[in-house]
Amino acid sequence: MYFWKIEKLKAQLIEKPLTDKEALPYLIATLILYALCMYIGLPTDYGLPFFFTLLLQLVSCIYGTIWLFKQNGGDNGKQFIHRYFTVGWVASIRFFVIAIPIFIVILTILTMLGLVHADAKTTGWNDVFTSLLMYSTFYWYLGKHISTIANQTKF
Repeated sequence: MYFWKIEKLKAQLIEKPLTDKEALPYLIATLILYALCMYIGLPTDYGLPFFFTLLLQLVSCIYGTIWLFKQNGGDNGKQFIHRYFTVGWVASIRFFVIAIPIFIVILTILTMLGLVHADAKTTGWNDVFTSLLMYSTFYWYLGKHISTIANQTKF
């Protein structure tokens, strides 16, 4: 994997395209970078729940992407990166249209019961739990669709 020498990467890509397995580290690294960038400049107290949420997001990103690669057939799978982004895009929209209202209702009820405190300046343990639930459910949902495609592909 190249980190800085883009000319060597370009030369390699000119000779032959990367396999899905060779491109997988680039995908994971890019997703980690995106995940870290989301936290730059957020108003928070940076307490322990914040760091657990950040760690959970990074672990979910790495493990979830590797799990999706395996759902696509692993080393024998085809077009993982294409499926990840195309199916991932549609699955993301569908997932969040359904999940966000559900989580708003759940958090509203928990707030009314006094079990969580709605404070935009701090990250609480409820955020850690919500993140775990969202990430694991999303990767399961996307994996279900990628697996179906991988098992029914005719080429």
